[in-house]
Amino acid sequence: AGPGEQMITKTPKSPVRVLLVDDDEDEHIIVGDLLRSADWEQFDLTWVSNYADGLESILSGCFDVCLVDYRLGERSGLDLLAEITVKSSHAQIILLTGEGDRKIDVTATKAGAAAYLVKGELTAALLERALRYAVERGPPLKALRADTWMPKQASEVAESAKRSKSGVP
Repeated sequence: AGPGEQMITKTPKSPVRVLLVDDDEDEHIIVGDLLRSADWEQFDLTWVSNYADGLESILSGCFDVCLVDYRLGERSGLDLLAEITVKSSHAQIILLTGEGDRKIDVTATKAGAAAYLVKGELTAALLERALRYAVERGPPLKALRADTWMPKQASEVAESAKRSKSGVP
């Protein structure tokens, strides 16, 4: 594996391709350790450290599931979710945050996040389960989005992300 990539092997199955979008390299190390401790699956973890690289990587279609930090410099994980939501074929997104916030949790869920996880509460079992659920739900949701996703819904997601970021309900 190249820089920013590490193969975490557990079973002979094809690895689950996981993208981590987080501006903190320590989180890459922590997530890698948690995935190595997981019992269920083999993971191929790739890390990018900024919003632009995260957007490009997600839109590449090379990942099964993406872990996206809520805080990404001047932009947020909700901004990234809103931007990729207009595409029907994106990977499942799990939003990570340093602190739990119910309003952000609800906004993320409405915007299409597969899960909302607090970094300090992560365990190998919790992360593995969230990834497994996201991967298992991914194909049916992609098909549903392709059939039903409307530009109006995409703009509502973007507006909801802006309101959440500004603190307006």
